[in-house]
Amino acid sequence: MNRPRGHRIQCLGLAALVAGITGMAAAEDGASRRQETFQLYQEAAEVVSAAALHPQSTQEAPGNATVITSQEIQAYGYRTIAEALQSVSGGYFTDDRNYSYIWVRGFGRPGDYNSRVLLMLNGHRLNENVYGGAYMDQIFPVPIESVEKIEVIKGPGAALYGNNAFFAVVNVITKQPGQAPAVQANAEGGSYGTSKAAASVSHATSGSDGFYATGEYRHMHGQDLEYPSFRSVNNGVAVNADGEENYNLFTSWAGSGFSLQGAYSDRAKHIPTASFATQFDNPNEQTDDARGFVELKAERDLSPAIHCNGRVYVDQYDYHGSFPMTNAAPPPDLTTNRDYARALWYGEETTLRVAPPEAAHALLLGQDYEQTYDVHTLNFNDDPYQLIMDNQHRLDRYAFFAQDEWTPSKIFLFTLGARYDHDQSYADTVNPRLSAVIRLRDTSTLKLMYGTAFRAPNPYELYGQGLGSDPNTNLEPEKITSYETDWVEQIAPKTSATAAYFLNDIHNLIDNVVDAAGNTQFQDVEHVRSHGLDLSSRWEDGPYAVRAGYVYQQTYVVGGTLLSNSPMHTATAGFVRRWGPWGTTSFDGLFVGPRRTLQGTTLPPAATFNLNLSVTPWRDGLRLYFGIFNLFDTSYSVSGSTEHVQDAIPQNGRNFNGGVEYRFR
Repeated sequence: MNRPRGHRIQCLGLAALVAGITGMAAAEDGASRRQETFQLYQEAAEVVSAAALHPQSTQEAPGNATVITSQEIQAYGYRTIAEALQSVSGGYFTDDRNYSYIWVRGFGRPGDYNSRVLLMLNGHRLNENVYGGAYMDQIFPVPIESVEKIEVIKGPGAALYGNNAFFAVVNVITKQPGQAPAVQANAEGGSYGTSKAAASVSHATSGSDGFYATGEYRHMHGQDLEYPSFRSVNNGVAVNADGEENYNLFTSWAGSGFSLQGAYSDRAKHIPTASFATQFDNPNEQTDDARGFVELKAERDLSPAIHCNGRVYVDQYDYHGSFPMTNAAPPPDLTTNRDYARALWYGEETTLRVAPPEAAHALLLGQDYEQTYDVHTLNFNDDPYQLIMDNQHRLDRYAFFAQDEWTPSKIFLFTLGARYDHDQSYADTVNPRLSAVIRLRDTSTLKLMYGTAFRAPNPYELYGQGLGSDPNTNLEPEKITSYETDWVEQIAPKTSATAAYFLNDIHNLIDNVVDAAGNTQFQDVEHVRSHGLDLSSRWEDGPYAVRAGYVYQQTYVVGGTLLSNSPMHTATAGFVRRWGPWGTTSFDGLFVGPRRTLQGTTLPPAATFNLNLSVTPWRDGLRLYFGIFNLFDTSYSVSGSTEHVQDAIPQNGRNFNGGVEYRFR
């Protein structure tokens, strides 16, 4: 239910969070506390590979880089990749009761399936080739317990990765055989009739070589949800219409310079919002998404100065939607619209890095090719049968890219790169980037960055028809030009702060436009500019670890108003207390400022807080954990999309999750 709430309890929660952080900063530096060091932000974890396709510290990476470690995931009780990304400054995810969407620095378009963020798993692209979707909820093909770390590089990444690397690159890295226990098992239960079981097995031969496999099954019964827009039907209550069921499986093997990984996930979701003009409170409205891939990779040192990588892969994506709606020409009174999509693609990528030990230059050369040999989209009404859309397409693309890292002295690191992309669906494009990393002193780094990126219109936007939408084969790619300045201060080995100013200029923003007849069509309609400040810090001392982030930004249509669904203020903070070897307690919060919905109303600011407890009765083996999310039961909503009657979609109130984990070494 959507219940009105004042801001008093939110302010109390924020005050408690600030007071807790202040109290921890004043705690004594005793020897016993040093022995309990949690190492949530250990230096080994502050290394990223996604920024320049080789390992770098976050200070020298040519981008605004953040690492979320497995210890953070465990301590804060994150249940999905989307939840974990909320810990990054400017990150915020929304749920339209079908898919989860992530904002980056205040920019988020409802219904874009996260196609402006490149999501990877161990360097393998996960954005699928129908909607461009980067699914960070239960469709993600790896259990959260099997994630070793998440690399987040904010800013355009098309100079290395091409399409979708528009606002950020997110690389999720799984545990390796040498890092994981031989067997791990998790069992969970939670609100809304949620149950989950996950397990993993690992066998290491040497170092990171060996075998690793993991998987999970999850079921959520769902909850009753109230939508005043449908008050005439069952008082606006959708009963048990929010259920979900998913499973996934991931496996990897590495040895002798080769690695093989494969993943598959399937999720079925009931939809309570009566999207696309379907019948309200009908349990047959649902979607099913399946995603899988297999990839073989080879790595070779051709000499001490030359390193070569190559990979080949096969991917698939399947989608099925069922949307019961009133029949325009009865009988029968109801018909079901069936929406299908399928894509199968394969590809290869090769990179060569030349980095002589004493040379000032390190050169990266690369190319990739991909063929989507079957993109099939189908839409029809089943009773009476009416074919609305049946499209099949074959897509080919290839790219060449190069990058030079020049280190004229210990103070300067310059990165210059560019990528050429050819795709039969749009005109050829070249995207450069230039960065200067200046180490002013051992603890202070200045970054100056420039880059461009693009997001190509996907088959859904080009050819989609049905459910009140019209195709538009004249779409052009979105283009972004970005300028950014970062100041990074390493105050202590485990204490850092970053202050950044960014300016993004976006042309041909593709948006879903509603015409006078109520139909929608994707159009290149807007020139958008976004600029703001991005502040973040991390501190760790003994058993305490603290993080905080804040983004102030303005995103507006040039010559017009502020962009909808784009809050000026977002803030995140959290702290962890480790109780020796026996467990952890964490408390974290998220604040989102006012933002305008697509229909033009203003949603009030909201602050939510979470409390998590993890207990290890023995030093190894058993772990018990319990979390309360939206601790103060804050009532808040997010903007609906063009397929919704609702102006705003209420989010979950207070809910909990608890489980037991056992590790066999």
